[in-house]
Amino acid sequence: MTTEQKSTLARLNGAKSRGPATPEGKAISSMNALRHGLAASRPLLPGESAEAFDELLREYIEEYEPVGRGELDLVHRMVVSKWREQRAWTLETAAFSRRMAPSSSEDASASDPATVLSTAFASFTGDSRFLECFYRHENSITRRFDRALERLLDLQERRHAIQPREIRVSWLDPAENEPPESRRR
Repeated sequence: MTTEQKSTLARLNGAKSRGPATPEGKAISSMNALRHGLAASRPLLPGESAEAFDELLREYIEEYEPVGRGELDLVHRMVVSKWREQRAWTLETAAFSRRMAPSSSEDASASDPATVLSTAFASFTGDSRFLECFYRHENSITRRFDRALERLLDLQERRHAIQPREIRVSWLDPAENEPPESRRR
């Protein structure tokens, strides 16, 4: 069979496919493009704890006491950014741990931890774009958190400034209209 015939056959077979039919299959298929999860549209990845995420969200809501949808959305954005930052730290630790693990031909006791870490770091910087990509994503996540926090605090400050203050009506109290010298007597 020629390459052109194979391509035609593959195209015809592909046209018959309707994708996954079950909810489980659709959930698996929705994660096909996932690479590292640092820019994922969903805050939770398979294997991550929904309870831990909800607890983090609860703690941030308690701390910042959002009022209204806008403030709540900003708190949620902060929590998602913090969640991704923690994921990034886990990823970084796992990547370095994997690179620092002694090979079967190498004696682990022969190297001190600083040497092992520097060797792992050099392996990432020499032939890999892992660190460049990793730190770019980590910085983006941190900036997203910082911007959401800044916006939230600005909204809350404006909300507090708009709330009605105690209004003092000086004409109700004649002493308020007297000059300061006469009040001291």
